[in-house]
Amino acid sequence: DQAVAADNGDANALYYRAMARARLEQRAQAIEDLRLAIQLQPDFERAQLELAAVLIDDGQYDAALAVLDQVRRTPGNEGKAHFLTGLAQLRQDRPEESRSSFRAAAAADPQLAAT
Repeated sequence: DQAVAADNGDANALYYRAMARARLEQRAQAIEDLRLAIQLQPDFERAQLELAAVLIDDGQYDAALAVLDQVRRTPGNEGKAHFLTGLAQLRQDRPEESRSSFRAAAAADPQLAAT
C-alpha cells in the first residue's frame, strides 16, 4: 500500500499489491489493481496472466477468457495462457475444450505438461 501511495502510477507496485490482495482472497481489490496496472502498462503480460487467474478464482470465467485471448496473441506466454484457458473451460464444465487447451499448453511449453 505504501508503494502505491507513494506513486499510484507505478504498474509494478499495483501488480505486487494485487498479488498480496489475491493471496488474502481480496479478489475484487486485486482485480482492480491489476486492471489499473495493465491500463498503465498495456504490455504487462505478467499482470494480464495474473488478472486472468484471479478472475477464474472469482468465477468470472468469460472475463478471464477474454483476457487470455489477448495474451495468447503475444509470443512467449502462449503456454500459460492456454493452461489458464483450459482451467476456465474446465470450471465451466467444458471438458473437451479444456483438454484441447491443456494439450496446446503442453505443446507450447513442455514444462506445463507436468502440471
